[in-house]
Amino acid sequence: MAGGEVPQVAVMSAGDFREIGQAPQPQAPYSAPGAEWQLESLGLVEQYRAALWSRDGEQALAYLHQRGLQDETIHHFGLGYRAYPRGISIPCFVDGVLWYVKFRQLSGGGPKYICLQGSKPAALYNADVLISGYCALAVEGEFDTMLAWQEFRDILPTFTPGSATNHIDLATWGRYLIRPNITLILPDNDIPGQVMLKTLSAASVNPIAVSLPAGDWKDLTDFYTAGGDLPGWAMDLLQEYDPLPEDITEFAAFMGGKARKISQKTDFEANAGIYSNKGGGM
Repeated sequence: MAGGEVPQVAVMSAGDFREIGQAPQPQAPYSAPGAEWQLESLGLVEQYRAALWSRDGEQALAYLHQRGLQDETIHHFGLGYRAYPRGISIPCFVDGVLWYVKFRQLSGGGPKYICLQGSKPAALYNADVLISGYCALAVEGEFDTMLAWQEFRDILPTFTPGSATNHIDLATWGRYLIRPNITLILPDNDIPGQVMLKTLSAASVNPIAVSLPAGDWKDLTDFYTAGGDLPGWAMDLLQEYDPLPEDITEFAAFMGGKARKISQKTDFEANAGIYSNKGGGM
């Protein structure tokens, strides 16, 4: 060391040594909003639901029908209507816990989607439907997820990270993402869609990017409302990536214990027959 040069350690403070000696503190897993928020927000969700089926919500309900959503689907996902600012309310429940309330704004100007204050929007919407050892579909956005549930049900469980830019905390959501044996990912036909594809591919088991049939479709809803055959498209995907076993009886028995987590009304042998007979409707 040259004369007069001060050793680096001599100019460090005690605080510097403590920081060097300490390991980085792990971040707490991403968690749902607290009990107070839950109680208040659940009340709002019920108010919005009632408003959607009132005279004030007629235009909002018509908007949902135009997107191809049926009343049963709208009820199932608890959609509602907020008068000001005008918007469709979209609650996200996972295992009975409310994670966020998002609004699809119907007024011009401003962002298309906003969240109720205190929401935790980086959640997997419809994550409850994911079945261990079975193929799943990831789409970009809640409305596409609802439409897929309406058309596919247990045949191809569908979920979404809610937004292409959401960070997926594996400490919280990893236990859901490891359930599917294959995760088919359908990104929107835009730049955010490619971001979602990259994010989910890194977080999922056996991710496979898929696309809609040839055409200028932005997303699942666009394809469906233009007359596209969603059940047929889904069956084609399953035939290619998760084909039906030859022994239908064995398949029905294998699926029975898992699918009962989703629905008590699933007819496993009938569902199996749908795969092998594209002429059958859903």
